[in-house]
Amino acid sequence: MDINRIYNATVSGKSVLLLTICGFVLIRLGWNFEDIAVAGSVVIRILMALLLMAFNRIFGLIRSHSVLPSVLYLLAMAIDFPDGGGFIPCFVSFCILLSYLFLFHSYRDARSEVQSLNISIILTLCSLFWSPVLFFFPVFWYGFYLLGSWNGRIIPASVLGYVSVYGIIFAYCVYGGCISDFESYLPCTSDLFAFGFSFPTVGELIFFVLIFFAYVLTGIELYISDFKETTRAALSLRCLYLHSFFVAVFFLFRPVDVVYRTLIMFIPLSVVIGMVFARTSSTAVKYFLFFLILTSAVIAGIVSCTVPHGI
Repeated sequence: MDINRIYNATVSGKSVLLLTICGFVLIRLGWNFEDIAVAGSVVIRILMALLLMAFNRIFGLIRSHSVLPSVLYLLAMAIDFPDGGGFIPCFVSFCILLSYLFLFHSYRDARSEVQSLNISIILTLCSLFWSPVLFFFPVFWYGFYLLGSWNGRIIPASVLGYVSVYGIIFAYCVYGGCISDFESYLPCTSDLFAFGFSFPTVGELIFFVLIFFAYVLTGIELYISDFKETTRAALSLRCLYLHSFFVAVFFLFRPVDVVYRTLIMFIPLSVVIGMVFARTSSTAVKYFLFFLILTSAVIAGIVSCTVPHGI
């Protein structure tokens, strides 16, 4: 058995991606395509997965093509079945994905405050639907620092974006003669600080343990082994690596936000694991990748048989 040949086909093969997409659709929908809301949510998740794969083409993170970010993201979506949520979690997670695009466009940019303003407007709009997204501001500020684009105008630009959105809402309430409604648009304190802890299901726990080991191996490849990529690629992937840790810790203590957990957490996680695993030269890591994908596919299949179809 030629391990390298199978590895290359898994990492860059379009057939693997197509098979994953088809499996994800069947697991989420079964053969019921009549529920437009559920079908729409599935389509948004697939588009997000494909956009994660496009990160490499947009920013040149590694010197080869990889479908692993999309495959890992869809496997996570197939395993984690949150109850309810509808389009709002999809909208919020898609906006956070767009924020990452703005962040990486700021790489060593002397005028990165423009991207900070864009991110601030996006996150503030998201906070109208999900208040805890405001905790992501410091995460993105740290991202500017890691990418060498931090300057003293980053935070003022973020404040300007936040104030601009709520200023427009306030003006709308005044114009409509319903100024008392403005308070309903402000972040809800009870939602912001609703911390706690909950245990995942057995299938989710097994998958998260595997992802944890993949995360550790990724860290070894990035920080200890000789990761042979450009400086921009190394800095960008290390930024995503640290972001993954912060986001995972955040959702670990936010059981009330389970509908957002996998959607948001696996945005940076899928990209950094997928990109680094696509460039590894370690045979052990390659075997672990096969084990991760096959085990995740089995768990997704078992979950689909025990959990009703739908988002």
